[in-house]
Amino acid sequence: MSNEVRSAPPEGETPSFEEHPELVTSHDMNNFYTECPEGYRRHSNAFGEEDVEELQWKLRTTYRDQLLKYADGDITSAQRYMRPFTDVRLGKTDQQFFDDIDSALRATGEDPEAIAVLNKRIEESKNELRSLGERNPLNPKSDRGRAVREEQIHLAEELNKRILPAYRKLREMGYSHNDLHN
Repeated sequence: MSNEVRSAPPEGETPSFEEHPELVTSHDMNNFYTECPEGYRRHSNAFGEEDVEELQWKLRTTYRDQLLKYADGDITSAQRYMRPFTDVRLGKTDQQFFDDIDSALRATGEDPEAIAVLNKRIEESKNELRSLGERNPLNPKSDRGRAVREEQIHLAEELNKRILPAYRKLREMGYSHNDLHN
């Protein structure tokens, strides 16, 4: 990334995070936290399934080759899947991607283990809401459900605040907004 100063988009216009990564706030990272230590994407596929064999394959296979497999060798479909991603992300295995995230966390003064603890607590709160039988975990009805949801919101805010510098560092390393928030 160059050091040139960029102006923000006009008021009321949604910023392009590809053009203005400096404008990204902790609320704009979407689910980047799931790629961080103990985030669910490190332990399951996109559908939440924990197929150990597939997870091991993904850790050692480039993202480009993963997308080719999912397109069943159809190059046109694979290219469509690849379009939103940078060559930086496409050329890395999931393990290399996770290692880059952990390195960016350390480079910005965060301990990946501390981030893992926060992510674990968030996942535990999701499980607790499920165990309470809450139909809508975003708007629980029981007193305990509301208390768990409040804690979850607090944890997510703290986590996002702490990982934002690493997100920006990864952008400097050539990752795009799309690479990091999917």
